Amino acid sequence: MARQHCAPYPNPQSACIAGVQAAAKGRAWRFDVSAYCVLAATGKKSRPTQCEHGAFGAEDEIVNSGPILSIGSAGPDVRRLQIIFVMTKVLDVSDIDSQFGPKTQDAVKSFQQGNNLTPDGVVGPLTWQALPADPNTPRLARGSTGPAVSALQKGLKAFDGPNTPTDPGQIDGNFGQRTESAVRAYQTRQSIAVDGVVGDQTWWAPAGAAGATVAKLAGLVTA
Repeated sequence: MARQHCAPYPNPQSACIAGVQAAAKGRAWRFDVSAYCVLAATGKKSRPTQCEHGAFGAEDEIVNSGPILSIGSAGPDVRRLQIIFVMTKVLDVSDIDSQFGPKTQDAVKSFQQGNNLTPDGVVGPLTWQALPADPNTPRLARGSTGPAVSALQKGLKAFDGPNTPTDPGQIDGNFGQRTESAVRAYQTRQSIAVDGVVGDQTWWAPAGAAGATVAKLAGLVTA
């Protein structure tokens, strides 16, 4: 149906013109045609955005995707979804259980209503596309290395400042004894199970005023 307006287009501006043409034939075509055009022009998935003169082009790349999720779904993609809603203060950290139940469904419906999506509680492609990117908050323990460890160390140091029990020392991306001690001190302060392992509870439990969390202090939130 839309191909006659779309391919080939050398740039997003041309795709935007296609959106105008589609809009002239019916408003309902506007999203599908403009998204198809940018895919044809750039080879990239994108989210349609309004062009300068009101037509829809698409220069914002999609930042998230996943399988269709609904009541009864379970597993790592549900956990991803729940972490995003904890990050955006829609769910509590205690709601992260990898099970798509009524509370997760209500969070999805609320998000959909706020983003002009059909509030059916089902996470399909359009809902995934509207969600922010996943925060990089993996499970960390003694021996872990890399940027996520550096971010954790930064967050722990910011929590109570240097030369305190939660100070991990040098920010070096290595989860060693001092970082583990700082994690244990933080967990004790926040009444989290003290095991020296950084999981969802440690990343996302409230860490002070203004909704702070270790993930936020670490600069890992994406929304």
